[in-house]
Amino acid sequence: MSRKKALILLVSVWGIAFVSLVGTWLYEGEKKGNIVTAFAARDYLSTNGVVSVYADYGNKYMSVEDKEAIIEKLAVAVGIDGDIECVTQREEMNDAYKATTSFSTYNNYSTTDIRVVTVESQGEAGIIYLEQYILMELSIDNSVESAVYYQDKIKNAFEQMNIDADVTLGLKGCVQGTLSNAKKNAICEDIIKDLNGEMVIGGGDGEVYTIYGYTEDIEDYVLNGTIKSNITVMITYDKASDITWIQVGTPNIN
Repeated sequence: MSRKKALILLVSVWGIAFVSLVGTWLYEGEKKGNIVTAFAARDYLSTNGVVSVYADYGNKYMSVEDKEAIIEKLAVAVGIDGDIECVTQREEMNDAYKATTSFSTYNNYSTTDIRVVTVESQGEAGIIYLEQYILMELSIDNSVESAVYYQDKIKNAFEQMNIDADVTLGLKGCVQGTLSNAKKNAICEDIIKDLNGEMVIGGGDGEVYTIYGYTEDIEDYVLNGTIKSNITVMITYDKASDITWIQVGTPNIN
């Protein structure tokens, strides 16, 4: 399938998926502690949702065909079907080689990037060592509901392949102007409260303000020492554009 056909197919499939999304999202929203409701409780100029994936695939040998098969399964999980044209590039880096098999596509409101990366190095006695990683990012403009929905689809795809992957969800929106620290703190408290969570640690001053929280309603979490957290709220100010970005990530922000 050509790149042009793949893009046309992506647009049409996403259109169908979005129509059927609302009922599914209502259920998933309850299960996740209504992250969309918590995030959307203010007026944004624009929004963006990003699902990011990192998976350490160990040292198992994979052919290019094996890598393409993984990419195709993940592409299908986010609504892309048919023949997927992947590109493989190999480059030298220090004392190792890196081979990347990738697929990328985009339309007016979403971008999908999937990569399988192999790092090959040679040790003593000519022994070859392999490190393999799966990376994925799905970015969707002005439809945070879709990002939540496809986070679950991606998680399920990795589970079906028996691959342990870190799948994070990040939602961000911008508002005009700057915010006081009191306002930033109030926003963070409201978001974490709406997720049935409690503030754990955080704060800040100036252009970056970050709060970490924890809720039992979200299964995934990260550990900072002995402290669990699975909600991250980050507020940053862009002087050049005079806008403030409000970002919510679970379990963290990549």
